[in-house]
Amino acid sequence: MSLEINVTNLQCVITACRRPANVLCYCCKENLCRNHYNEHDYLNSKLNLLVDEIDTFDRQLSAIDLKKYIQNSTDKLQQWRFDSYKTIDQYCDQKYREIEQYIMKIINQKRENVEQLRLNMLELVQKHRMTLELIESLTLNLRTIENEVNDIDQKHLSIRTSPLILDRDLIHINELSMEEFDLSSLSSAYNTIDYTRDGLYPIAINDIDQKHLPIRTSPLILDRDLIHINELSMEEFDLSSLSSAYNTIDYTRDGLYPIASNNQYLLIHREPNLCLIDRSFKIAKQTLWNYGQIFDMCWSSALEKFFLITLNQIYIFDVNTISIERIEATQKLRWLSCTCSDTSLFLSTNEKGSSICEFNLLNSLQAAKRWETPDTCSRDERIHDMVFTKGTLILVIENSLTEKIRLELRSSSKLDRLWSLQLDIGYHTKKISCCLLNYDQWLIIDSNTSRLFQITMDGKLKSTCYYNPTACSACRFGFDLLAISTLHGVNIHKL
Repeated sequence: MSLEINVTNLQCVITACRRPANVLCYCCKENLCRNHYNEHDYLNSKLNLLVDEIDTFDRQLSAIDLKKYIQNSTDKLQQWRFDSYKTIDQYCDQKYREIEQYIMKIINQKRENVEQLRLNMLELVQKHRMTLELIESLTLNLRTIENEVNDIDQKHLSIRTSPLILDRDLIHINELSMEEFDLSSLSSAYNTIDYTRDGLYPIAINDIDQKHLPIRTSPLILDRDLIHINELSMEEFDLSSLSSAYNTIDYTRDGLYPIASNNQYLLIHREPNLCLIDRSFKIAKQTLWNYGQIFDMCWSSALEKFFLITLNQIYIFDVNTISIERIEATQKLRWLSCTCSDTSLFLSTNEKGSSICEFNLLNSLQAAKRWETPDTCSRDERIHDMVFTKGTLILVIENSLTEKIRLELRSSSKLDRLWSLQLDIGYHTKKISCCLLNYDQWLIIDSNTSRLFQITMDGKLKSTCYYNPTACSACRFGFDLLAISTLHGVNIHKL
């Protein structure tokens, strides 16, 4: 805005201009001649237009849709992802085929064993040499073969997986140099897009990712040993050849030392916490335990949770949420041992003439049965430990009169006795514990003398040895590892 004036004694403010000022610019409060005012007004209009363009472009940047402008980069990343998944799928398919080949090899071996068993039986029949002892021997051989086929992949194949560690440079993103453009080095036009238009000529900011962020991807190459499959030896475990501990979880503690496993994790009480130890023997998860001495613990595959018992209480430990829940039992009893089937939780009481209580896992842990003396044991006897497997319960029973320990295999439905074995163990004060080994054998741990006893599936003593340091309890950690709890921690052995 300006005002024309007729004051002849005012001169144009522009240096070196000798013309009289005849216009006052209201914006800058300067007196200008007509020529310089026109030039000044033109510059202001251009400046205002530039300000409008800057404001408009700033609003565009503020409202920019990132997905629209990085589509090219997104497509590159997505294609790399698809290609990598394809590589992983092909690798896993190869390993699936290897597993199938191993399993078919083992099944064919078992079929040969069964055929040989059939031929032996026919030969005995033809020669009229069949006796009850031979029938029992053939039956035992058949049961052994059946047992070896159960969980065949876990018993006969060791699968070791390693985490997939990605090279950080598999996808390389590099920001282009932001050096300013120098007009003096402007190259000649190497292409021209001709068209006529009116008005302003803005250039869009499309493909901003291609202009400023080039992405270079490299194919995912998998190490052939990420998944290692090894056929396990078919020889049965012998306690006398127990290997030295190849890993030890050290910690000090007081009282009983129960441990349990779900094959993925080993559960230990490392005061003051319950700790889940993974297959690399690191603490994967832990939570505070302040509910007193743990007498026993076991895994329920039906609930996918651990049970823990103290002298008077039953607790459930959820491995996913790391939560501990107390079970309100209608019977206020003193507990000593626990074990689970697919449908039931079995608990034995800590008293002479021990009872066995069965709770329904599929019906909110409702009490199902209670067996009492003399069905469980005599009034002078106590059940130290029990383990369920395949419709049976193995019981570790102490007789206070003879101060001896015996094993009994019972049916889990009616507690019918299948066999009994007297052990060369004199009871003192500490609990005698038991764990299941491969091929339906049992390991008995005498923590008073630190002796280990291996018992076969038909109730025979197979092997015994002393263990140092003093062993307290044990459990399998998968089919290939044995965890033994001691006074100083947990030792891990290969089976």
